[in-house]
Amino acid sequence: MNNGNDLIIDKVWQELDRQLPRETIGRTVTEISLAYQDAKVQAFVPMFVYRQAVERLRRQLNEKPLSANGRVPFVDRQWPAHELAPATQINH
Repeated sequence: MNNGNDLIIDKVWQELDRQLPRETIGRTVTEISLAYQDAKVQAFVPMFVYRQAVERLRRQLNEKPLSANGRVPFVDRQWPAHELAPATQINH
């Protein structure tokens, strides 16, 4: 990875509130960067890579919530337990 990509990775990591491992972000940034390697004008490539990486990774986060270790959590702790239980088990 080059220094330019390292800066982009850090910015994306911070933009996504450190919800994904840097390795995951690095793979995405590298993949997107390769698409621009032959661009005649390179001045705006870092901005394009940053934007596309944030968009792609944000979509992934919205599709599948991840815990801090990058795994799908067993239970969403933001929801009260009674909302996760079947309706027949709720005692009012």
